[in-house]
Amino acid sequence: MQTFAGYGRDDRQIGVRNCIVVLPTSVATSAVADDIAAGETPVETLSDNIISR
Repeated sequence: MQTFAGYGRDDRQIGVRNCIVVLPTSVATSAVADDIAAGETPVETLSDNIISR
């Protein structure tokens, strides 16, 4: 049996959330990306460097 872990929107469409992509953009950031993926650096500690639009 297949399942889908999504949610219903008010307009009757469906959506998903809580997916984080860690994409290093240079060799210098690869170590940080590896630490995040391994759970050694909480993503919350990096949120001060994210620009919201």
